Amino acid sequence: TNFYGLRDAYRPYDIYVDSTTFPDAYINDDDAIIEAFRQAPAFDGTPTFIQFHLMSSHGLGLRHDANIRYRPQQSPYGIHLHRRLPEGTDLEGITNYYDNGVIQTDVNFARIEELLREKGYLDDALLILTGDHGELLGEGGYVTHARSTEEPVLAPPLLVRRYAPAGAASSAIRLAPIASQVDVAPTILSAIGVPIPHSWSGVPLQETIRARRIFFSQGREVGLYESTANSVHKVVVDSRSGAMRAWRWMGGVTLRPEPIEAGPIATPRQEEWRTALQSELGMAWTGTVEGE
Repeated sequence: TNFYGLRDAYRPYDIYVDSTTFPDAYINDDDAIIEAFRQAPAFDGTPTFIQFHLMSSHGLGLRHDANIRYRPQQSPYGIHLHRRLPEGTDLEGITNYYDNGVIQTDVNFARIEELLREKGYLDDALLILTGDHGELLGEGGYVTHARSTEEPVLAPPLLVRRYAPAGAASSAIRLAPIASQVDVAPTILSAIGVPIPHSWSGVPLQETIRARRIFFSQGREVGLYESTANSVHKVVVDSRSGAMRAWRWMGGVTLRPEPIEAGPIATPRQEEWRTALQSELGMAWTGTVEGE
């Protein structure tokens, strides 16, 4: 894609291609990027970093007829984006549009993996699939990703696979109870034996990590995830009112976006979390905790 001057921000590089390279292509058509990669050179033994920024699952991404499984479909962009949905809005078309984009992303990921294999880039490699955000599909009355810290927004996929040298078995990296995009770069450096800068907040996912905190913010909401040996907490604070909400997952990780167990949070933890957020984000609030 061609977002926010990435062509200049990513310099220096050996090869850069986005949809503006092809005058006849739609700017967010992943097919153009994949076809361009077909012309890329085969692996020559030089350590190589390749990044694909795919747009098929994004609201602006072009869906191709061959990958449309669910109908009717309707893009929310230009209609409901960032606006509260009118009462009675039919979400079927919006949800189908998103699901078709996810299907196309899966198809395109398989195409890219095959091309990488054909060109020799998967002989001793680390392959990471993730997203920079999730999406609300009606939760809280919105279809968007730019105004909420709800789980559908904060929980994009994160898949990490280690491809061993020829003749050895490949394997997946078993992730910690919580992980973040800030862990991607340390994971790459750890895999290739490069020291991780002390200033980085992320951790290499090859390590066994049980207890940690991950901070986040979006709009007026700030918060943290905290993992321990047997539970994960999520805390969100409204930076205007200071009101705090907290959730608790028990017994490890779940693919479900809702908490497994919910209830009041022990009072001593409230101030501990508030202090951690103030220290990390340089903000101050007053307010109470709501257990959900």
